[in-house]
Amino acid sequence: MPSFCVWDLYPLSLQRSENRRVDVETAKGATQSIQIGSEPATSNMVTGRVYSTRLVYREFYRPTDRDLEILKSEFPDEDPENPSWDSVEAELVAGGYVSSRLRSEKAPTLVRLLKDVKTADALRGAEPGGEGPSHVLLSWEKTKVAPQRDVIRLRQANAAPSQQSNAADAPAGAQPPGGPSQVQLTQHLAETTPTINTTPDLAEAPKSKPRAKRGRKPETDAKADKRIAEAWSSEQYPTFEALGRALKLSTREVRLAVDRHRKREKRK
Repeated sequence: MPSFCVWDLYPLSLQRSENRRVDVETAKGATQSIQIGSEPATSNMVTGRVYSTRLVYREFYRPTDRDLEILKSEFPDEDPENPSWDSVEAELVAGGYVSSRLRSEKAPTLVRLLKDVKTADALRGAEPGGEGPSHVLLSWEKTKVAPQRDVIRLRQANAAPSQQSNAADAPAGAQPPGGPSQVQLTQHLAETTPTINTTPDLAEAPKSKPRAKRGRKPETDAKADKRIAEAWSSEQYPTFEALGRALKLSTREVRLAVDRHRKREKRK
């Protein structure tokens, strides 16, 4: 009998359940309630005797083909049907998202955010003259300097009617007494007066002030993650739990710190 992979609908929540396979087929992208256990409903607090129990259900999500493609491209060495959500969380935190806020996000939303973070990294890393998505951004940036050209055109257009009127009234070949006319001064002023540019010039922007990275600034300490990763690499601690006890951290905090450091080193 075929089985199908499903994920906890909120895979980063504190009450999350592990990825699993089910025999009941549901539509891709849909959710279903699955029993994950039972808990006491009524009991005697003194004797501890349980009189009744109730079943515990959680919502699970069946990934779409697009979800699996994204995870396969971002984590080629892992099974996309059984992803490591700790690795997904580490990538999103490194991209600027807050871990506590990710706990309330659904699985398809987390996969989409992961794709957005990777796309933003690719755009930041693309060379300005290369064959990459950065050309789209450069084309958009060029439209921001167009208004300063329109100002000069508007000044010249406003000066044109009065210039034609003065030329018609003046005799042929006559020059205005006392020097250039007001129309000529206005036209000269429009051509020589520098226009105030409220947007940074494309050629000078990288030299004067580098563009900041997109997204929220990460709330993690890269140096602390490095120290934890080095302690783990020393092989003095057999498990994350043992290292966490030594550093007075939880097992999950140690695992995420090591994963974040590994991802940072990989991006260098």
